[in-house]
Parts: sequence; C-alpha cells; structure tokens
Amino acid sequence: IIFIVAFLWFSKKYKLDALAFVDQTNILACFFISAFTSYTINRARIQEFSLSQKLENICNTDELSNLHNRRSFNNFIVTIFDQTPPENLTLMMIDIDNFKDYNDSYGHICGDNCLVTIGEIFKEFETTYGCYIARYGGEEFVLVDNKHTLTETVSIVNELMRIISDSNIEHFKSSYKKITLSIGISSKAMTGVSNYIDLINLSDSALYQAKSNGKNTFMVAAH
Repeated sequence: IIFIVAFLWFSKKYKLDALAFVDQTNILACFFISAFTSYTINRARIQEFSLSQKLENICNTDELSNLHNRRSFNNFIVTIFDQTPPENLTLMMIDIDNFKDYNDSYGHICGDNCLVTIGEIFKEFETTYGCYIARYGGEEFVLVDNKHTLTETVSIVNELMRIISDSNIEHFKSSYKKITLSIGISSKAMTGVSNYIDLINLSDSALYQAKSNGKNTFMVAAH
C-alpha cells in the first residue's frame, strides 16, 4: 500500500507523460505478480513439506501404542550401532508376561487397551530418560539406550519394571495378579558383538532366560 501511494505521488509530482506512466504501471504490476507468485510457490512448498513430515511420522509410528514401529526401529538401530561408543549402547527386548492368557481371559479389546496403556507409560519413560522405545511386534517391545553405561541402564530397567508394577493393571491369570515385564538386556561393550543383529539375538536369548526364571525379572547377556 505504501508503495502504491508513493508511486501515485511520484507520478503526480513529476507529471509523468502517458508512456512513462504506462511503463511505471507495468513495473508495478510485474512487482506484484512476482511477489504473489513467490508467495504461492513458497506456501505450496511449506504445505508439501508438512504433508511429507506427517506421512513420515505415520509410516514410523505404531498405530496402537503410538510408539515407534518396527520399520522405525530397523532404521534407527542401523544408524545408531556404528555411531555409539560400545560402552554406551544397550539394547533390551521387553515382553509383557502372560499376555496370551490376558487376551484369552479379558478379550482382545481389553488386550488392545492394555497395549495402549503400556504404550503411554513407555512414551513418557522414553521422554524422561532420553531412550528409544519401539513396538517390536505383538506384546514385545525393544528399548535402545545410547546415553548410559550398562550399570546405569540396569537402574533404568529396574525403574521401568517398578513403574509398570505400580500401575497395577489387573491380570488374574498371572501369578503376580497384575501385568509385569520380562526383559533381556545386551550391551555392545559386554558382548563384543560387531553387528546389531547379534545384539538383538543376544537380548532375545536373555529375555528367554528371564521368562524361564519366573518372569517379572531381567537378565543380562554375558557374551
């Protein structure tokens, strides 16, 4: 608006002839067309980027638990494995104890609601401790910690198990009468593995041991 007013004032003050006025008008029109075109293109690019980000989030988020999904985890562990010092990389396989019995006893809708509740707890835990938690499949989750030593991570695991236990999610088919977790832990430094697949497999083996030891506990893979 200021530019238009200045232009009209300039034209009147210096009494531009018709040809000069047309030239000035064309310049002004080109300016506005250029500005509008630039604005439209930039707005379209921003909207496209925003849509792309939303689609990326959808593709990497588990619909039920709202945690990272298996696809996201696969990409994350490939990147983080080589970037993290061995003493700071720990991977945990987490399983909800007796979850099949839970579904059979309470029904699959209650089973889904339980996973939603667990997902909310895990999401808050992830933010608090700066770790990474994904739903691996079914009632199994994976936690990756790349900021703490194994000793520190064990303390974090104890805290996670306490939080779930204190949530008191009823499970009358469990010997503990509530939802509990079993966890298998593998440390890159302790196991000396050279690839992330072995790290996952060792965590899975440690999880099996935890299940065999009565559940509601964790085991650390030694090698």
